Amino acid sequence: MKKPILCHLIEQLIHTPNPSHLPAIRSATEDTFKHVCFKAAAHSSAVRRRNYIGNHTSVLVRHADNLYIEWRFQKSLALARALILLLLLIERLNELLPGTYQKLMLPQVSLHRACNKHRNSRERLHASLAIHGISDELIELALLPLGLLMNKEPMAYKRFGYIMQHLRTLTELNLAGESPERLNDLLCEKLISINYNNLQFIDYCVAAYKNSLAKLQDVQQKQRILRLYKKELTNTIVNTFLSYDSRFVSVKQGLLNWLSEEQKWLRNKGSML
Repeated sequence: MKKPILCHLIEQLIHTPNPSHLPAIRSATEDTFKHVCFKAAAHSSAVRRRNYIGNHTSVLVRHADNLYIEWRFQKSLALARALILLLLLIERLNELLPGTYQKLMLPQVSLHRACNKHRNSRERLHASLAIHGISDELIELALLPLGLLMNKEPMAYKRFGYIMQHLRTLTELNLAGESPERLNDLLCEKLISINYNNLQFIDYCVAAYKNSLAKLQDVQQKQRILRLYKKELTNTIVNTFLSYDSRFVSVKQGLLNWLSEEQKWLRNKGSML
């Protein structure tokens, strides 16, 4: 299959922003997508297929960043349209990559647009959660991903996708009419369901488990509540295609591991009594 010439056409357009280049660029984007898919399929290893797609898409992201910089300087309509075509191609290729792939960086234009669109979301969500009585510590942990976005820190494409889902989850969260004692637990359940495997959040959940156990004196009572926590967590449906940080296990698995270790420790303690 013939190698597409999209990158060469983009460079030409940057030097000569003429709309006459756009039909060729539009055609080349489709050819590039087919070419990358064709070449990736030739690899027998899933890891090599993933890396092939990721490496080639990273090159396109660099060209998108250059286009964005030139568009901000020249304000050329031809550059803007070419940038849109390139971003759509990058998005299509990104969808071929697994949720744990964190090497592909988000184009600058996508990051800046998201920051502008959601610049007031953090303050609005903070106020909403505080009014309902969510603890300050949990609010700060829940809104941490939005802070990363507002700081315009370079981030992986998949991390950005996670943050957008995180934002939607918090925005759609309805706590009206819920028992005050359950509010923190409900928010934690939502964050677990979208695999918010931030280590600080996991530590918060473990601390909550420990506080509940500390109120009980009897070992059997502690074992009983641990079984209840474990059952509830096991039944929690988690979106495994999402991951806040692909370096770590899912938040569900991390908490299940802690509960299992605590059960084992209590059994050993009980056998010594």
